Amino acid sequence: TISKTSSPSLGQSRTNCVQENFDTINFQYFDAVSCPGGMSILSGGYLNLHVTQDCSASRLDSKVFYQNAYVETRFKIGGQGPDFSGLVYAFYTDGIVKPNNKHADEIDVEIVGYGNPGRGWAPKTAQLGFWEPGYDLFQHFIQDGPLNLDEFNTYAVQWNYGTVDFFINGVKRFSSSQFDTSIGYVQPQKVIYSLWDGTPYPDFSAAMNWNSPRAKDYNMVIDYVKICT
Repeated sequence: TISKTSSPSLGQSRTNCVQENFDTINFQYFDAVSCPGGMSILSGGYLNLHVTQDCSASRLDSKVFYQNAYVETRFKIGGQGPDFSGLVYAFYTDGIVKPNNKHADEIDVEIVGYGNPGRGWAPKTAQLGFWEPGYDLFQHFIQDGPLNLDEFNTYAVQWNYGTVDFFINGVKRFSSSQFDTSIGYVQPQKVIYSLWDGTPYPDFSAAMNWNSPRAKDYNMVIDYVKICT
């Protein structure tokens, strides 16, 4: 049984919090960015993001921007194995201004359905990403796992002007004060959840198997989202 209550081990001092429980498709704190059929509410109050060959991405964007925030969520993916190659399950932040037209203000938690050997990403792991000083085109990724991705896991990110912290299942997995505050972390950020087929990156999208009998399981199931400032 999954509770929509924060894990005690993730207790934060922040008291100004909002929580989306997905009891209805009429979200209070998020906007749906999806084609028809890409989003539904499951029994028990879970949000299901789904992709098909005609609907390559399903996304949820926070209605407002947050600064110096703590974001916690619990989700699971629809399946693992070669049939899930190419799928990217993610929640991340995205700011208003794009330094040098790049998404250099992102903080990411990403899971790839069957890893990505070309990038050194193993199956059953989460990629915890942020931008460090001196990085130009690519983020600095920390790989954490193995995880039982078929079950719900709790992921959280906390950032402020000086540090970024990542938590998985109530445990702080990584912390850094080395991210580049000159390129966006001091600005307000949207909180975004997405399931997509890796387009336009060929090492992801070319791996998609839309003819798989498991294509019906190309899902990301989200229990709740909690944001504290």
